Amino acid sequence: MAQGAIIGAGVKAVNGACGKPLLGGWLRRDGPAPFNPSYCQGLRLLQPGQTALGIIAGRGDALVTYAELAADYCFIEREPVDAKSRLFNSKFVQLRHGMRTSTVFANGNGNTGKRGAGVTFQWYSDRPCKLTGEAECFHLEARIQGSRACKRHGITASTIASFDLAAWWDRQWAENKIGLYQIDAERFGRGSITAANANGVGIRSLSAASITRMRGAGPWQKEF
Repeated sequence: MAQGAIIGAGVKAVNGACGKPLLGGWLRRDGPAPFNPSYCQGLRLLQPGQTALGIIAGRGDALVTYAELAADYCFIEREPVDAKSRLFNSKFVQLRHGMRTSTVFANGNGNTGKRGAGVTFQWYSDRPCKLTGEAECFHLEARIQGSRACKRHGITASTIASFDLAAWWDRQWAENKIGLYQIDAERFGRGSITAANANGVGIRSLSAASITRMRGAGPWQKEF
């Protein structure tokens, strides 16, 4: 969000430095923000380059309210992609993620909860890399929603141009905010494993409340 609208040449410059242009209501919204009318324009930057980030960083009136931080793992063959997908579907855990429910879908993709304030993760392996176009790609993505959450993770208008994405991912793993765990399904509880419904959704669903109890009881063991 910005308190002063980016118009004319400014929009053209940002457009040219993003993977996709600022077209459509969901990418560019002019008018007062519902949470603070002093912000008069909302922009959603898709695959922004350093030039686009530099334009935002150079303004003193911008507020970052949402960010998606991606890590792509590209391979020459398909099997390593499928292996990584199976690994995450069975063992990926986000700690301290409130009451959200993690789900693995019938198509093999998964997430740690629906979009909402704070941080959630999603992963998929059925699409090519957005940056390079490589077909065999496993995509892991953090979705950070809300200006407070963005600020906690060091993502502000003044820092986005110099934000160290690789270091951020390293901290998530090193500080055990996310991890790959061997889960004891029997001790975890039968209610934590659900069969696919008629639409093929929810083949594995782990509730955050059960994860909290599970941590106390100790039915999981970190593997990586």
